[in-house]
Amino acid sequence: MALILVVIFTACDIPIELDPEQTESIPVIEGLVTNTEGKSYVRITETVGFYFEGNIPYRDDALVSVTDDSGNVTLFQPYTGSMTDSLGYFLPPDGFKGETGRNYTLQVLLDGETFTASETMAPVSPIDSLATSIDVAESFDPEEEDRFWEVLLYAREPELTKDFYLFKFYRNDTLERAFENDIYIVDDLFLAVNINGIPVPFYFVEGDTAVVEMYGISNKAFVYFSDLQIALANDGGLFSPPPANPRTNFDRYTPGYFLVASVATDSIIIQE
Repeated sequence: MALILVVIFTACDIPIELDPEQTESIPVIEGLVTNTEGKSYVRITETVGFYFEGNIPYRDDALVSVTDDSGNVTLFQPYTGSMTDSLGYFLPPDGFKGETGRNYTLQVLLDGETFTASETMAPVSPIDSLATSIDVAESFDPEEEDRFWEVLLYAREPELTKDFYLFKFYRNDTLERAFENDIYIVDDLFLAVNINGIPVPFYFVEGDTAVVEMYGISNKAFVYFSDLQIALANDGGLFSPPPANPRTNFDRYTPGYFLVASVATDSIIIQE
């Protein structure tokens, strides 16, 4: 038995080279329609090989449109500015925004194939207020100098409906996460009816401006982001679940999602 174990553990040390040509590149389509002007977009990139290094390839040669349930069609045009981090984005005309309760269908025509996804805009609870306080324990030994202020969220969650939320947090106009792959989603089983001072998951310094965005999302979107969290956290270890693609709302597979969501936003300046 000992000899067999030695052979097994020795075999585990053999490096494995993956074949970079085993699959073809496919489009990755991410879309967002909100009830807030300036926050809707579609982004198209491509999957890359395991050993790929450099900027993710993008596509700007697609035909992209969003149609509402009254038949109104809005064309999204490729971004033509000079910001390299905005390449691959398609934007609607100025003034475009969705309406809560309406259904929206995204259609992307690319390389002779059509990708379609639909979703209805869920409502979102308004944010009552944001507040600040000093985390005393963090102030004794902050990870970053003077960064020990908390931002607390107050809102009221509807009792009679099943609701799902995605949160985004900004520090001085920069989207922030406590960890690189964090996705902040919750359902109303996690939230009480009264959201009394839920802390933002990182700290601020005096003078910072904090912004909280609260998105009302669908059950299907909640499932997608839950799947994505699991995929991002999968380290391939012995106790990790088998890798699986997140469940999307497109009619043909693309590793992306068309999110339709209403947004509540509030901000606060950190000060004594």
